[in-house]
Amino acid sequence: MKDIHLERAIENSIPKPGSGYTEETWKRATEFLWKMAEFYDQEGGRTFFPPAINLGPKGSIDLHWDLQKFELSLNFPASPAQFPSCRGSDSYGVKIERELNGPKDYVAMAR
Repeated sequence: MKDIHLERAIENSIPKPGSGYTEETWKRATEFLWKMAEFYDQEGGRTFFPPAINLGPKGSIDLHWDLQKFELSLNFPASPAQFPSCRGSDSYGVKIERELNGPKDYVAMAR
């Protein structure tokens, strides 16, 4: 599967060397995005909107969606032993904050 919008978002967000992140943290965050895009594609070709990708605190990577249907921030910690965490709200104002165990957790939030 090739998603040119996601590919551009990732390419345009690659942090500069020495920015305080590790290649492994970057890889976990971007692999998660590719899995999400693939999941959306398999669900009847639904559109996947790439997030803003930024450096977070303490070497983490932040992914942020601010869409009409929901707002969601995911933080991938520098430590691979820690699960990503999320916080956000849906179009009804329902707020969520918790650790994620996989891409299906994000999809449930995005519906």
